Amino acid sequence: MDPTLRSRVPLTFILLCAIVLAASPSAYAAIGFDAASRAATTTTGRTSLAWPHPVGGGADRVLLVGVAIEDVSATDANITAVTYNGVALTAVPNSKINGGGTGIIQTQLFYLLNATLAGAGAHTVNVTTQGPVDGISAGATTFTGVVQGAPHP
Repeated sequence: MDPTLRSRVPLTFILLCAIVLAASPSAYAAIGFDAASRAATTTTGRTSLAWPHPVGGGADRVLLVGVAIEDVSATDANITAVTYNGVALTAVPNSKINGGGTGIIQTQLFYLLNATLAGAGAHTVNVTTQGPVDGISAGATTFTGVVQGAPHP
């Protein structure tokens, strides 16, 4: 897997976290960090990646998942599903982007709000691609005290 792929996921999370923190209205309590986890494929030709992510209790939780895929085919790199404890996450609008030379690196963000987020404990995040890819790197972060609703454009 291209080493630059691994370095792009943390930057994506840093930018998303900064946006989430800056956009919270003052009428709500401060956003709290809950947990973070990550995983990456170690072999080519994979169509999925799964890893455990712990969530705590608390009010107004949100799960954010960032995915980066490396492959020669933009079609194979399409993400067909991201689930947590079997529940589908929603893609953040306009968050999918890809680029590259002979191959592509595609990144995309997903979220799940408190109403459908599993109870406290470790559950599985599962990312599925349209076809076999050269590499997948992903991370998940949960927060508490987040305004519940779709991200603002």
